[in-house]
Amino acid sequence: MNNELKFTGERCIPEHMAGRIKTYQHHLNRYSFALMYVRKKVVLDAACGCGFGTNLFYDVASFAFGVDNSQEAINYANYKYNGIFNVCDLDKDFPTRNFDIVVSFETIEHLNNPEFFIDNVKKHSNGFLFSVPIEDPNEFHKHVYTINDIQKLIEKHYNIIDWFSQRGLNITKGINNKSKYLIGYATNN
Repeated sequence: MNNELKFTGERCIPEHMAGRIKTYQHHLNRYSFALMYVRKKVVLDAACGCGFGTNLFYDVASFAFGVDNSQEAINYANYKYNGIFNVCDLDKDFPTRNFDIVVSFETIEHLNNPEFFIDNVKKHSNGFLFSVPIEDPNEFHKHVYTINDIQKLIEKHYNIIDWFSQRGLNITKGINNKSKYLIGYATNN
């Protein structure tokens, strides 16, 4: 079996990021930020890609589970990283177990039906940590969101949301209109 994963520019694959060190650092910063939320928790990394984030969670979470719709990415994750990895199309399905937290970075914009996904996250977890790129059209994105669009989508499902902004390598509390990513931690507790 070939355990190499093709780099498309969309999925973060650390060994293919030498020419894109800032992009890699942006991804790494989001996952490092998430570590304080996943400590000693049962965590789902939804749309885990190649699994490098799930692998980071593995050392601090009580259980780290990653899902992605790409069989190729899951094969790579199972070969390379710690954690449990399975194929799951989040537009149609969701793992049947419950989680303390679902972490899902740069996923919502890829889904045909983000409402289905968010409903399942809410049903199967106590917390939802997510990021969404702001006004970032590309060939992989099915939706382009403004800050207002993201807020409305999440606020339909959750009543407690801590908002953060990522601009470059900095993640700051609150919403900054100059940020490239909006990050949120949502719960109804």
